Amino acid sequence: MGFSKEQFLARLQELQIEFSLYEHPVVMTVEDQAKYVGNSEGGLSKNLFLKDKKNRFYIVSALADTKVDLKVLSQRLGLGKGGLRMAPEEALGKVLQVPLGSVTPFALVNDSARNVSLLLDQGFKGQERCLFHPLSNDMTICK
Repeated sequence: MGFSKEQFLARLQELQIEFSLYEHPVVMTVEDQAKYVGNSEGGLSKNLFLKDKKNRFYIVSALADTKVDLKVLSQRLGLGKGGLRMAPEEALGKVLQVPLGSVTPFALVNDSARNVSLLLDQGFKGQERCLFHPLSNDMTICK
């Protein structure tokens, strides 16, 4: 069994990693999330859980306003056109152990098979703070 959001947040505190926590209703879209954390002065993220034809998995984490073109991304990864698609919902629970709507780079803590690659938008480099779900879509943390 992987980390729960409570275990994950406790681990960040054990490691003395400072963060701001925003509790909010369950959100399924970045637009809904922005209603609750929009004034936090940070790079709000959108996160996609993808798979390729060889059943390799990817988390694509991008700034909310970044256009993610799966065809272009597939080609840049050498997978050809149509090489990436959304991973099935059952893979989300099995591989990352998070519910639908809770994809986050932090879910890599639950990827014990090391089968998921993280693709991070370079736009995050220009952000002083970044916002992500902590394994659950009823909270957002900002660091």
